[in-house]
Amino acid sequence: EGGGEGESGSLREYYRLKNRTVRKMMDCRVHLGHRTSIWNPKMAPFVFGVRNGIHIIDLDKTYMFLNRALTVVREMVRRDCVVLWLGPRDPQQSEVIASLAKMAGAVYLRGRWVGGTLTNPIGSGQAPAYGYRLPDCLFVLDTRRHGPALREAKLVGIPTVGIVDTNCDPEMVTYPIPGNDEGTLALNFYCTLMAHAMLDGRGVSVVTQDTVTDTGNERTGNDSSEAGELQARSIDQEPLEANKLRNPLSASSAMTDSMVATESSTLDSSPVEQSHTARPDTQLPDSIVQGTSPST
Repeated sequence: EGGGEGESGSLREYYRLKNRTVRKMMDCRVHLGHRTSIWNPKMAPFVFGVRNGIHIIDLDKTYMFLNRALTVVREMVRRDCVVLWLGPRDPQQSEVIASLAKMAGAVYLRGRWVGGTLTNPIGSGQAPAYGYRLPDCLFVLDTRRHGPALREAKLVGIPTVGIVDTNCDPEMVTYPIPGNDEGTLALNFYCTLMAHAMLDGRGVSVVTQDTVTDTGNERTGNDSSEAGELQARSIDQEPLEANKLRNPLSASSAMTDSMVATESSTLDSSPVEQSHTARPDTQLPDSIVQGTSPST
């Protein structure tokens, strides 16, 4: 009897955490993909439906793949692995994400990838910047822009974690996370969770703070022309409170509460067009595309 009650309680806690995280992902526009005209068919398993000519990403899949990726990175960092973050195009987004990478103790690359960084580090001249040590994992926010880095990582056997929007190829990434790869709120959501997972792996306590800057540019960004520059790593070591950061998603629950913006999406309420990837009886509630939580 006691065992059954314990299992039931664990199941309730799992769904409570999942529902809370999915609501936050909706508030951060993680579910908004690209126009259907520019999608990649390989993303079909991650598409829930279509709204106003835009693919809607299945957040149940995002939750599952995000949790897996955070767990993998946390365990790698626990084994003293080096994680390299590759930033987005937008310089404003890049600055905010650089601060999160620094907080996490990650190596952060601004600008474009230098060819041969992984396959020929001496010839590419990048070896000194990495301390003559290849990264053990890549965290890529723009998988289309950093395609060369993903290909090099695949050649040398370095695992990768990457955000894959509906116009991306998920097969390029070892641990893909389906979601919006351009929105400021979405990018900061991923990076904050990743930073907390890395801090957990190092046994560092997390300080809750608001790290989101909404630039108002949710789907576009200008390419940065600055040369690649590696951000120095620096973290403050503090004692880890017992069992404080065991679950990668629950670890950042308090922080993401303060981070999520509350303004509604500008999408209208036109009828839903079913994607061929959605279940036959799937209907998308207005709440899904308006960035609000569904009624329960």
